[in-house]
Amino acid sequence: MFNFLKNLCSNNIYPKRLLGYFIASMFVFNFTMAQDACDMDVNTIQLQEDGAVWYNVDTPIGGFQFNVDGGASVTGGAGGDAAGAGFVVQGAGTTVLGFSFTGSSIAAGCGTLTELTLSGDAIGLSGIVFSDTSGSAFDVTYYEGSDDDGGGGDEIAGGCDLPENNLYLLDGAVLYNSLSNDIGGFQFNVDGATATGASGGDAQAAGFVVQAAGSTVLGFSFTGSSVPAGCGTLTQLTLDGDATGLSGIVISSTAGAALDFSYYTGEDECPGVIDCAGVCDGTAVEDCSGVCEGTAVEDCTGVCDGSAVVDDCGVCNGGNADQDCAG
Repeated sequence: MFNFLKNLCSNNIYPKRLLGYFIASMFVFNFTMAQDACDMDVNTIQLQEDGAVWYNVDTPIGGFQFNVDGGASVTGGAGGDAAGAGFVVQGAGTTVLGFSFTGSSIAAGCGTLTELTLSGDAIGLSGIVFSDTSGSAFDVTYYEGSDDDGGGGDEIAGGCDLPENNLYLLDGAVLYNSLSNDIGGFQFNVDGATATGASGGDAQAAGFVVQAAGSTVLGFSFTGSSVPAGCGTLTQLTLDGDATGLSGIVISSTAGAALDFSYYTGEDECPGVIDCAGVCDGTAVEDCSGVCEGTAVEDCTGVCDGSAVVDDCGVCNGGNADQDCAG
């Protein structure tokens, strides 16, 4: 059987909770709803009003279990990244269990874990158990909101704390956030120190060879494998000296195309407005259908990408019906 289910059953967790509808201790939360899953602290989950369970983790998920608090019953679970990974999500009583029969996993990152169908008013989640791909538990807690009202978000503890397409060096760990793209290779320089070795992290898990020589670090795969889109620790460097950051960053996609990555400094790199293409003070705008730099426009009746036009008499969609025989 699979590691996650083995651990649950060996600890007699699943039979007690699912078959016996284990009644969890009730925690009354006065929590603040996050605006987005990626706004939450790393390694936390949160239940939304519509039943969606948001998550933000820095470790691939091999299985999960939690209880729904507040008197609500779970009648089903579907959708989200769990379904996308081929997980089975079961809900019975107050308990939710997610696992894979094929050994698949949910990539590290943030988003919607699953969508619960609830009967009654839920106030939060408790009894949270998450396992990695080897079946080992890793700490995940319930997100109750930030005390800083969204400000002072410069403290970085893990890769998922970073803005997308950023690297950050923390105690030798190279943290990354690449939620939208798989990584096919990487190279960068260590500023202020010499790299004498590199190991571990998601690069090693993907079968990458990571070489460190002088101030340069290079990561690639002989087999064409890639680091899945997500966030976490790319690799762990052994450093001689006091490093001040990374520079000369080159990150490639699985097709070998360069991805636009930067080193995170915590500073607002755009004092103006970022347009829909992600360019600071850029001119790109969305068309009427919501496509960035799209060509769709509203016709004279207000329909997006419609066909109605103003005729020669100035009448919208008039078809020149008001013209006389002389035109």
